[in-house]
Amino acid sequence: MKDIPFVRSALLLCSFKKGFTTFRSGLSSLIIILFFAGIGFFPSLALAVPDLPEPPRAYLDTTFNLPSGGTVHELKEGDNFQTALNNARPGDVIVLEAGARFVGNFILPNKGSEEKWIYVISSQLLQMPEGKRVTPDEAPLMPTIVSTNKTQTIKAQTGAHHYRFAGIEIATTYSDIYVYYNVIHLAGPCDQIIFDRCYIHGSPDGNIYDGISVNTIRRFAVIDSYISDVHVAQGQAESHGIQLVFVEGPCKIQNNLIEAAGINLFFGDNFDIPNPAQDVEIRGNHLRKPLHWKEPICSGPNAGLRWKVKNLFELKAAKRLLVEGNIFENNWPSAQNGVAIVITPRGGDVSDITFRKNVLRNPYSGFNINPANPNRHIDRILIEDNLVCDVERRVFLMGLGEGETGTHITIRHNTVASTLPMYSLFFIDGGRTINFDQFLMQDNLFTNGNYGIGGTGLAAKDAFAKWFTNYTLRNDAFIGGGAHPYPDPPFEGYYYPADNAAVQFEDLMLTEVEDFKLKPTSAYKSKATDGKDLGADIVALLAAIQGVASGDYTPPPRTPPNTSGPGDSSWLSGVNVLHSKSNTPIDFRFRLDSPTLVTIEIYSRTGASVKNLFNGECLAGESRIMWDGRNNVGESVASGIYIAKIKAGDRELKRTLVVIR
Repeated sequence: MKDIPFVRSALLLCSFKKGFTTFRSGLSSLIIILFFAGIGFFPSLALAVPDLPEPPRAYLDTTFNLPSGGTVHELKEGDNFQTALNNARPGDVIVLEAGARFVGNFILPNKGSEEKWIYVISSQLLQMPEGKRVTPDEAPLMPTIVSTNKTQTIKAQTGAHHYRFAGIEIATTYSDIYVYYNVIHLAGPCDQIIFDRCYIHGSPDGNIYDGISVNTIRRFAVIDSYISDVHVAQGQAESHGIQLVFVEGPCKIQNNLIEAAGINLFFGDNFDIPNPAQDVEIRGNHLRKPLHWKEPICSGPNAGLRWKVKNLFELKAAKRLLVEGNIFENNWPSAQNGVAIVITPRGGDVSDITFRKNVLRNPYSGFNINPANPNRHIDRILIEDNLVCDVERRVFLMGLGEGETGTHITIRHNTVASTLPMYSLFFIDGGRTINFDQFLMQDNLFTNGNYGIGGTGLAAKDAFAKWFTNYTLRNDAFIGGGAHPYPDPPFEGYYYPADNAAVQFEDLMLTEVEDFKLKPTSAYKSKATDGKDLGADIVALLAAIQGVASGDYTPPPRTPPNTSGPGDSSWLSGVNVLHSKSNTPIDFRFRLDSPTLVTIEIYSRTGASVKNLFNGECLAGESRIMWDGRNNVGESVASGIYIAKIKAGDRELKRTLVVIR
């Protein structure tokens, strides 16, 4: 049916909690809607007013800043890495020679209560710029920490804290029919562990449960890293690229490529989790399953079998997660039914999840929202401004469990479009007792698929009436759904374009994200209830995923531009390490809002002046000042730690520098 303006106005009035009043008596419910301009009675509807998720309450600062005042431990191949870890004190830096191998099973010791960092870095770290995701091509620039047996390559002592690995390959060569458990295992409790620009992987034909397994931790981050070859063969337990169980937060997973056969990124578990992962920021990651994993394994102890494939992202216990600007790519039926994104509380509740501005590419099915445990709940889920393309089975599967309820679920402004045949859009599996309350679906642009919306043994309208209470289904477009339009009510103000051509996408090839923008002549421009286009905001989505595929991702600022104050370090970046084998100097890159007087001075750890590097005015925009490691009289300085003091107007910062000769 066409949109009816006065109906939309009345429904929008009800989008606010004070816009209507609900009276309940026994099993009956009456909603009174006040119409302006003399419009009369409207049939009663149980309209949804879902609460939106609470965002993370805190974000983790992962700025690279070498510690000052400590010792630089330089290790070459054959040196004892565990001894260096044992001897390092808070504030020290361990520099591992690029290309060197350190073989063993290493433990991060608890260094007591002093909250200073210990950095473990490559001698060629300056060749791997901060903010740029590493790939296996950078492995020659990295030292390798490797296990050759079934035991974890790196694990942490109880209470270990403030370790940062940067520019390190962490791996196992173990390959047997038996399972190698974790490359990195943090049983905890731990705090402030960061893996930065690391290449973390299993063996190509071995069984590896987890790339990184974290049981109990407070603050944790994986950034700019590459995780691959995490898989187990059929008949084994599932594998995880990263699994996080008890995480007090804040936590950051940003700008990583994560390949795992089982679940690429997994929160929670089946056992009781009273304090699930919380305040987590997941941005700019590329989670994928290589398509050649569909084929039998060619060599090694698992030859002839297939890797056990499940989901790309799963939540069994989590709260206050922001999942934004990621690419989720490829999954298929194997150990399960091929769903990319699974929200299914088992060990704890799943609440306050914001899933926005992501791309799901080539998933067999899109989302499974499944309140699977009668003692656990789903609450406040927002799925917004996402692009889902080339789905084969279903986009949304609701239910399929023995759960109790899911509340406050909002699905709005998403685009689902495909050049492939799609089975169905939205299926409610009510084989067991489920109930969804406060559910809103509006302003989406959907491929309808062969069977559209339905439920177990019921058509769309009856399925929603049976398993949902207080729901609003409004102002969506269903591509190819015109042969069997959905009844009004409950489906209000819907559109039925015949095919992709009738939508007028920018390019009907639909191979790139920008192809899904609407042409200016599209009938669905500015037709959303908020005045925007139907479907995802493709321009905003493109900005959110910029650089994700290449690894050059830059996260959006969390503060308005041009407002950095004296204590803000976001205006300064650069390289902190100079190695004699490299021709790249230490550099200071900064961004200024207006012409500003800048001074940069280099000091020794004792405070003696080493180099008056710069004193002058820099123009607005990006500036770069470099230091070649020479002092004021032109002599090369000795190996060690130096302090840079950078002043720009009223802003002043210190940076720790490392020189290795």
